[in-house]
Amino acid sequence: MERTKVKSSNIVSIGWENEVLEVEFPSGLVYSYFSVPERRFKDLMASESKGKFFASQIKPHFMAAVKPQPARSRSGENGMKVNPPRAN
Repeated sequence: MERTKVKSSNIVSIGWENEVLEVEFPSGLVYSYFSVPERRFKDLMASESKGKFFASQIKPHFMAAVKPQPARSRSGENGMKVNPPRAN
């Protein structure tokens, strides 16, 4: 699903397709919210504070699941590439 980047300190991007709302958070996690009407998505996108709207109008009202993240090979916990120490 294609997501649109938004101006918010709590949300990075938002997408909607076939009543599934995807929300990407600054942590990098993406959650899918199910049975979200298009009108609710449009209201979220038009809201002045996306974080407040999400917290009051989406999160408490719709079932959600975290999307699996792709495996990160040879990465540290924060997703940064791990380089072996140099030999002196």
